[in-house]
Amino acid sequence: MKKWLIAAAILLGVGLIIGFVSLVLLDYDFTKLNTINYETKTYELADDPTDIVINTSTDNIKFVHSEDGKCKVVCLYSEKMYNKIDEKDGTLTIEHVDERKWYENFGIFGKTGSLTVYLPSDKYGTLTIKTSTGNVTIPEGFEFENVFVQGSTCDVSCKSSVKDQIKIEQSTGDVELYGLSAEKIYITTSTGDIKAESVNVSGSFAAHVSTGKVVLTGLRCETLLSTGSTGDVYLTNTIASGKLSIERDTGDVCFNKSDAESIIVKTSTGNVTGSLLSEKIFFTKTSTGKISVPKTTSGGTCDITTSTGRITITIEGN
Repeated sequence: MKKWLIAAAILLGVGLIIGFVSLVLLDYDFTKLNTINYETKTYELADDPTDIVINTSTDNIKFVHSEDGKCKVVCLYSEKMYNKIDEKDGTLTIEHVDERKWYENFGIFGKTGSLTVYLPSDKYGTLTIKTSTGNVTIPEGFEFENVFVQGSTCDVSCKSSVKDQIKIEQSTGDVELYGLSAEKIYITTSTGDIKAESVNVSGSFAAHVSTGKVVLTGLRCETLLSTGSTGDVYLTNTIASGKLSIERDTGDVCFNKSDAESIIVKTSTGNVTGSLLSEKIFFTKTSTGKISVPKTTSGGTCDITTSTGRITITIEGN
């Protein structure tokens, strides 16, 4: 038994040495170990589409303004793994195709796929994206009727304005919205942060998380709703003309020069602190924390409940 253990240790050491030397020779570039050969293909469309539907797996998706006035799709291609491009009745459809046999799923796949859509116009209809692990980037300068994104493990960045609604649903990954407008926005993620900056929403803004922060800066909306289990909420220069409601099991809620007509905050383990812009009639309750709020008797209502946290609110300018 001892001889076998010594032999196994020697073989393991030799294997580690060979692996290390191989990585040095490859300049630590794991993509050179790929067992799938990719090439870059460009698909040029005859017409500029109205709607866009993308259903892919691991490709990173991004949109770019076309400089030559043509709509194109640039993506990686292999013999058995590729994207099927189709344009019909004004809809561009991009569908991921995997024709590998089950035993071909074993190998080294060190190269992340990319999918770039070049769009010549500024305004489009509905953008629908379904992905697993590929990140989604929608830059500024475009305007869509609707944007729907569904993913598993991916980050989503959107800077394009939307006429109707933005709906983003994913399991693990961050969502970032910047400098856009929409009628309504709905975001949900299990493990990931939600950030919105300089966003104008004529209707409702809803952000739901299980474990993650919600950071809203310069947001304007009619109603604001955020629910979650574990995660802090930071509101800076954020104003809801109607109702603002925040619920957390564990997490702090911080207001910084923010406001709403009526405010409801419920958290079990977390502090509720910060500054509001207008006077409120306060209703506060905590089990073990201290309470410090202005003794105002006019304005909208502010109802704050926490179990093991303090409540400290000031009115800006007072």
